[in-house]
Amino acid sequence: MTETFEHGYALLIGVGDCQDSRLSLPVTVKDTQAIKKVLIDSNSCGYLESHINILNNEEATKEGILVGLQWLQEKAENDSKATVFVYYSGHGGLNKDNTYYLIPHDYQNNSLETAFSAKNFTEEIRKIQSQRLLVVIDSCHAGGMATSKDGNFNLVASAPSEDLIKTLTQGEGRAVFSSCRGEESSWFRKDNTMSIYTYHFLDALKGKGNKPGDTEVKLSDLMRYLSDKVSKTALQDRNAKQTPYFDFGATNFAISVLQNNFPLGEDIIYVERSPIETQACQANCKPGSLIRIKAPQKMGKTLLLNQILKDASNKGFKTIIFDFGSLTNSTSNDYKQLSQSFCFNISEKLELNSNNTDDWLDNNWKRRRDTNENTTKFLQDYLLPQISVGLVLGLENFDQVLENEIIRDEVCKLLRYWHVLSKQDNQTIWDKLHLIIIHSTDAYGKTDLNSSPLAGVGEYFELKMFNDQQIQELINKHDITLNDHQRQQLIDLIGGNPSLLVEAIQELKKTDITLEKLLEEATTESGIFKDYLRELLNILIQNNEMKKAYKTVINSNTSIELLKPTNIAFKLYSLGLVTLEGNMAKSSSNLYREYFKKYLS
Repeated sequence: MTETFEHGYALLIGVGDCQDSRLSLPVTVKDTQAIKKVLIDSNSCGYLESHINILNNEEATKEGILVGLQWLQEKAENDSKATVFVYYSGHGGLNKDNTYYLIPHDYQNNSLETAFSAKNFTEEIRKIQSQRLLVVIDSCHAGGMATSKDGNFNLVASAPSEDLIKTLTQGEGRAVFSSCRGEESSWFRKDNTMSIYTYHFLDALKGKGNKPGDTEVKLSDLMRYLSDKVSKTALQDRNAKQTPYFDFGATNFAISVLQNNFPLGEDIIYVERSPIETQACQANCKPGSLIRIKAPQKMGKTLLLNQILKDASNKGFKTIIFDFGSLTNSTSNDYKQLSQSFCFNISEKLELNSNNTDDWLDNNWKRRRDTNENTTKFLQDYLLPQISVGLVLGLENFDQVLENEIIRDEVCKLLRYWHVLSKQDNQTIWDKLHLIIIHSTDAYGKTDLNSSPLAGVGEYFELKMFNDQQIQELINKHDITLNDHQRQQLIDLIGGNPSLLVEAIQELKKTDITLEKLLEEATTESGIFKDYLRELLNILIQNNEMKKAYKTVINSNTSIELLKPTNIAFKLYSLGLVTLEGNMAKSSSNLYREYFKKYLS
């Protein structure tokens, strides 16, 4: 059933054509039109069309923007549950006194009074009495005021200052996103259909920054996706630096619904690695199950998790994800804080009453009990009794736990204890809990997972590289044609890495590049894998032991034994750089071998 985001209200401002034609930015109108389309899509964000106010071109005057903000003030005053979203796409700049202004349609260069000052904008935003308010400013565009040579402007193009953003976020439930920082520009896409920032913001609204099982798009989902995508696209398309900025308090509120139980957006092509999918789904449905999925980076662990959650959801289970990778350092290093955050987070994702959860934690989290006892009591006495069939809880980025000596043993002991409880005859409530642990390797520091408290617990699945049959199925599902020689050329370079294969195949499908050109450039700084390869290069450069060991691997034509330190082989494996047979390691692909021979000095 389609769900509406009935308490969501949005003011979308695309300045577009300006009375001073030098400042016109037609693309900004395309930005707001595209955002409105996604917001009101019944299969996407679920806003009511009557709750959207869009101001484009001559409507985006100083007075028009003021009236639009007053409209939001009225809506929020009459709806105590209102979530308010303001999106501004246009120019912004600083005067000689470093006062920031937004540039409306009717701005006159000789009169600052016709601009919308940050002071006035902030005053109007503060009048919106909502506990959930997001302001997005996509300004300082690489055009118009930023580049015009037709005379001087009394404003200098600039992104909003961090001081201004912090002022706007004062108060409970206030968040401000900016498309860039300082003197950076906000760039358009190559096809000029919209700004790079808006393009990725739309994808984030559709759920591309979400995890399987999410039912809402929250601030953290938007932030995580935009942080990853905008900078990379600006560098790739424009060879420019563009760094999104985010500021919000402790309230990580939802900005829209996510209509499906799994991320929306383009269809994901999935190739089965039979019989792992069937076996994992069957194992997950056993009472009180615990399963571990291990594979290096970019091997499809999240896609397999998605398949398991989808199967469980179809069978009536509740399904959610807890992502250890989203925790701050302070939370990760404070076990009590981490445990309470875990309890509140999973309760929130199950849409249990947050006030009731707070009350339970305040009244029942006892100082004289250790943290694991309190967490167990929360699940046993509060959360699991509210689940009718069963809860499948995916624990993603579990490596973050296993690499942290402060919390590692306690978390592993806790999960083992919950699994043991499910096997006791008088503890049937624990039959409802089904755990899926996602991790990259078995060895972390001085600890081997196989000798940890989780050793021998539950069922274990390891994902391997695609075989020839699976690679051909992947090619067929993407509807491209490669002859046997071309397919072998691709395999010779990349091997069976699913993620890199998909990236190469999609590049061949959507562009005019030939396979020969793609392969020729793949190990260079202009190839399609350059960003990912640079990330790996930086990791190796920062760890001299790993760097030294991998140089030995790539300079050998046969498998070699990596003995000391013992965890180096496992770290290289977790990054996907080597395949292991016992202690024997070899480079997992010629792509890595050729690239790192060039750049790993």
